[in-house]
This record gives sequence, C-alpha cells and structure tokens, in this order.
Amino acid sequence: MISYAPGDLIPGPDVIMTRRLGAGGQGEVILAWNEALKSRVVLKLLNPELVGHDAERMFQKEARLMTQLRHRNIVRVVHAGWTREEIRRPYYIMDEEPGAIPLSELIASRTPFAVSNVLSIGIQVCDALHKAHTLTGPNKELLGAIHRDLKPANLLIMKDDDGNTIVKLLDFGIAWALYLVVHGLVARAFHGTVAYASPEQHIGRAVPQSDLYSLCVVLYELLAERHPFWDAEDVNDMMALHRFKKARPLTEYVVGLPASVVALIAKNLDKDPTKRSRSAAELKADLIL
Repeated sequence: MISYAPGDLIPGPDVIMTRRLGAGGQGEVILAWNEALKSRVVLKLLNPELVGHDAERMFQKEARLMTQLRHRNIVRVVHAGWTREEIRRPYYIMDEEPGAIPLSELIASRTPFAVSNVLSIGIQVCDALHKAHTLTGPNKELLGAIHRDLKPANLLIMKDDDGNTIVKLLDFGIAWALYLVVHGLVARAFHGTVAYASPEQHIGRAVPQSDLYSLCVVLYELLAERHPFWDAEDVNDMMALHRFKKARPLTEYVVGLPASVVALIAKNLDKDPTKRSRSAAELKADLIL
C-alpha cells in the first residue's frame, strides 16, 4: 500500500496530507489541505483489499446515503470517489471540525461531566440517530442507517460561539458496507466495538435499538466514571457480559441521580431490544427532564 507523508499530494481527492489521524484494519484517516477550497478536510482512505466485485457500486450507494445525512450533530461527508493510485481505492472526505475532541480522550483524561452535560450529550446523539434511522430516499422509501459502532471515539465534543457543548457523530460505516460486499458476507456478520456493541450485535443482528443500547453504555460510563462491565477480564468475557449479565445499577456508583435517569438507562441496557425505547426520538423525549 502506498504510504503518504506530510506535504504529499494524494491523487484522486487531490488534497495535500497534513498529518495522519489514525489507521486501522479498514483504512486510514488523514487531515489534509484542500487547495481548491482553501480549507482543511478529513480524508478517509479505504484499504486496497476493498476494491473489486460489487464494491464500487456499494460504495457509491453508501456514499450517497452519507451525503444525505445533513444534521448539525453528524459530521458531514462532502465528497466521495476513487483514488488515481496504481491500485485504485475508495475514499471519502468529511468536514474538519476545528477544536473538536473525541469523547474517548476526555474520558481517558478523567474529565468530569455534570449530569446536565451527560443528558445534553444523550439528547444530541438521539437527534443524530433519529435523522439516520428515519432517512428516506427520493421515493420516500426508508433508507434508515444503523450506526452499529456508537462509542466515545466516534463522538466529537466541541463548543459553539456561545460556549454550549455540541456533539458530532461520525463514521456510519461505509467501510463496513464495502467489507461485506467484497468478502461475500451478509449483513448478519458482527460489526462494532465489543465494549459498546449491543447483545444482538454479538450474534450478528443489528436494529435501531442497538444504537440506543450503545448510547446508554456511553451515558452510563460518563455518569459512573466506569464502563458498565469494567470488570471484564478479556474480550470474550466482555461479550458474554453484554449478552447475559445485567449491568449494576448506576446508584451503586453515583449518589443523587434522578430516578428517572437511572431507570431509563437501565431500560435501554436491556438484553432484549424490544424492551428498550422504541426509537431515538422516544429516548430523547425521556432524557429531557
């Protein structure tokens, strides 16, 4: 695979690499300069192994879906295409969010969150999920996108001009859709992050309520300052705990939480998705005290 260094022109998106933000099994994320727009952008390059079969068609379909997800709480995908490298590979470009910090970094630095801030984060993420889950196509057909990987690393925290906390949700898994097509897998394969994935995702199923479960794992972690299953010994243990063990009540770790908040988070951590909130809109309404 071609490796780029700061200052290199990346053919296809025709942006200049500033620095690498991260890399993983499905691709790399790069902060880059768009000379035409005179602005910085975030570029996600997918791995060459994702090229071929029906990947291009699937990628274009998913990219169109992402560009329709215009919402103040979703990081916007502004363009998608294929590189002009020796082995062409798909990419997409997202808006840079200046000053945004991944929630995972704030958690790692032990940043405390007031209950009101946690509820605000939950409400804003619900707004983003409602937009995705209810997205319709040109003929009003439901295109709803399930995130499947909602976790602190995919939540960006920033401040608006008035000092209010704004949450931006990113990565709806275009790379994963491609991976399924290229490797001949069905949508029932597992996708997510073990520590935050719902019980049903661990057996290859995802529904809109799966995202609500993941969100409430995050909210629990912010309120309790620990993961619901912080005592998991390894990945397999974590999976088993998500599937079979009820999370300890928040009241074991936090004093003075509104009973309605404790009950709501417990409800959405239920192993049975049909017993959780019926929609992101319903969860949002219940988070507003």
